[in-house]
Amino acid sequence: MRFNNIIYRVVLTSFGMIAELLAITLIFNRSISLLFILSIMALVSIVYLVDFFREYSYSLNNSMKRIVNLILIVLGSTLVLTILKLDNLKLSSLFSLLLTVGLLYDPYFKKLSQKIIGFKDLFVVACFNTLLLAFCISLNLDTVTTVTIIAFAITRDFVNITYCDLKDISSDSQRGVRTFATELGINKMINIHLLVSLASIAIITVSTYLKLIPLPSLSLLFPVLITTFLIIKSKESRNFSPTHVDAEYFLWLISILSWRLIWN
Repeated sequence: MRFNNIIYRVVLTSFGMIAELLAITLIFNRSISLLFILSIMALVSIVYLVDFFREYSYSLNNSMKRIVNLILIVLGSTLVLTILKLDNLKLSSLFSLLLTVGLLYDPYFKKLSQKIIGFKDLFVVACFNTLLLAFCISLNLDTVTTVTIIAFAITRDFVNITYCDLKDISSDSQRGVRTFATELGINKMINIHLLVSLASIAIITVSTYLKLIPLPSLSLLFPVLITTFLIIKSKESRNFSPTHVDAEYFLWLISILSWRLIWN
């Protein structure tokens, strides 16, 4: 992987998470502190940058490695300072735990991905949604609403993460990493993506109808439909770019902003 691609993937993932959180705040008319945003951005960036660096460091020259180390120092300092400023023991403990677990994946948990089918995929889904759970709690959302949002996010993260594995089937197979993609193959995996997307649509539609979540939540159907269309097209072209699914989280934010402009 080229150096620019590494930075691009890190930025896209971290900002995608922020876009997801901002969309949720708009749906529920809540606010989010800049410190919380910076904490999440730094945490996600550190974990992904370290993971990519470990995997592709052989292809980087010394100048690139120094740049990565400098970025990690800046991100680490940002995370520490923002956590201290948040002055919330529960959040600080959770961020520290997730950072530790994320950094330990490659040297320790990665071995489980060679033994347990889909461990890598489910591990990442669990980490992202633990962050989302903390966020929902910080917004003081009730239990039913929180469960609904988490359930929807899990379906979208599962599609995102397992789709990104499609481009790595060959390399993951060589390394013995048993992702869902390597075990099931492209065609079966895309069929599963379509089924999970139907579940995503059902969660939002039914929950909105039952008034478990606000009406603007229906705007999230648009990003799901766009992603589903791109996945179907990628099956035909065999171009499984991560951008096809990563862009969905930015569409969450764009969709809810558009809804508010039209209906408010």
